[in-house]
Amino acid sequence: MAKPKKRYKKHPGLLLSELEKVTSPCTNCGADNSIDWLNEMRFPHEAIEPHGGGGRWVPISVPVQCKICESHYHHKIPVLERESTWHLYGDEAWRIIEDKGKRIHFFCITLVALHNSRQEELNLKLRKFKLEARPELAPEEWPHHFTEIWSDSGAKRKFALSGLKEKIQYGERLAKMIAGLSPEIVCYNISSATILKGTRKEIAATIKLQKEQIFKEALLITLDSMRQNKKGVVWHFDNVKDSTTREVTEGWAMECFLGLQYTPLFTYLAGGTYIPEPEFMKPGSHPLLEIADFISFCVARDFMKIFEGKLGEVPSARLGKINCYRTNVDGQPDAAYEMASFFLMRYFLP
Repeated sequence: MAKPKKRYKKHPGLLLSELEKVTSPCTNCGADNSIDWLNEMRFPHEAIEPHGGGGRWVPISVPVQCKICESHYHHKIPVLERESTWHLYGDEAWRIIEDKGKRIHFFCITLVALHNSRQEELNLKLRKFKLEARPELAPEEWPHHFTEIWSDSGAKRKFALSGLKEKIQYGERLAKMIAGLSPEIVCYNISSATILKGTRKEIAATIKLQKEQIFKEALLITLDSMRQNKKGVVWHFDNVKDSTTREVTEGWAMECFLGLQYTPLFTYLAGGTYIPEPEFMKPGSHPLLEIADFISFCVARDFMKIFEGKLGEVPSARLGKINCYRTNVDGQPDAAYEMASFFLMRYFLP
C-alpha cells in the first residue's frame, strides 16, 4: 500500500524568464515540447540517501509528456558545479500602515550569509554589543531581538539603553558594523505589501498566505542566486511560534519547502546538487540569526517611515547595498542590488 503524501503547500508561481522558451525534444518522436516548470509532479524530487551511505542520489531530470505521441520521458537539466556550501540565516519583520482607510500589511524576510574568514570577528563584535545592552547577562543566554530593545521602557525595562537617543546610537553602530563586513557578507531581503480587508479571520488568513508566499519566494530566489554562483545552500531560521497562526514556524515552513520539491523548477534550480530541508533553530542561537533580525527590523521600519514621509531612525541605507526583491501587484518580480531605503520607495511610486 502506497504511503500517503505528506502535507505540502503549493508553489508561489514564480518562474525564471530564461525558462519560458526552453523546449524538450521527445525521445520517441523528436517533437519539441514545452515544459511546465510549475506543474505538480506525482512525487517530490527529493535526494535519496543509499542504505549503505556514501552520498546521495540527486534528481537531474524532470518528467515530460509529448504533445504529439503522448509518450512519457525525462528531460535532463543542466548540472551546475558546486565549489562550496553557504549557510543562510533568516528572520522576518512586519508593519501595518493605514492609507486612506486601507490597512496595508508589509512583511519581509532577510537572509544573511557570511564567509568563514569573518565568522569569529562577527561573534566577538556582536558579543560586545550584547554585553552593552544587557551587561548583567552572558550574551549566549539571550537572543538579540532589536524589536525588544527598541520597545523596552519603564521601570521594569530589561536593557541598559534607557532613552531613544541611546537606542538610535546603538542601532547606528550595529548597522555600521554589519556594513563593515562587506564584501564577505551576502544579504537578501524579500518583501511584499498586501491590503487587509474582511473579518478578523479573513485578515489572519491573508497574512498567513502572504508569509507563506514570501517564505517560498525567499527559498527559490536564494537557491537560484547561490547555484548560479556555484554554491550549495543550507537555510536556517528561528523556530518561533507564528503570531498569526499560533503554529510553530517549522510546521508550515516545511510544508512550503515540500511544495517546492513537487515542481520541476526546484529540480532545475538545484542543478544536480543536494539541497537539504531548512533547519529551524532556537531563537538567537547563531549570530547571523540576530543580524537578520536587525536588518529586517530596519527595513520594515523604513517602510512605515517612508509612508509617513520621514526617514527611519536607523535607516536601512546604513547597512549598505543588499539584494532586494519584491513582487508587484501584477505578479511580476522586481529586484535590485541597492540600499533597501531606496528600493522601498518603489512601493509608493504611482
